[in-house]
Amino acid sequence: MLQAEETLKNKISQTKSERQRDRLCIEYAELNKLVKKGTMADKRRFMEELAETAEKAASRNEMRTVHRITKQLVEKNAVETLLLRISKGVF
Repeated sequence: MLQAEETLKNKISQTKSERQRDRLCIEYAELNKLVKKGTMADKRRFMEELAETAEKAASRNEMRTVHRITKQLVEKNAVETLLLRISKGVF
């Protein structure tokens, strides 16, 4: 999806026809919404996986793992690193 979005963006910048540019802008907006929804879904899924991992670690008294996950969730830059990981496809 990200590649399709980038391709549309390039087509918009290279198009000379105003009608075609308007049509491509509408297409780009729809695709952008889908990308944003997918990113948020990935973020939600990642956070749920972290929470499950923390719960399992807490039940096994692995406080080091619980502390690491808690620290990761509370960090100021956690959202930025999370979005970078999601956009690269690395969880």
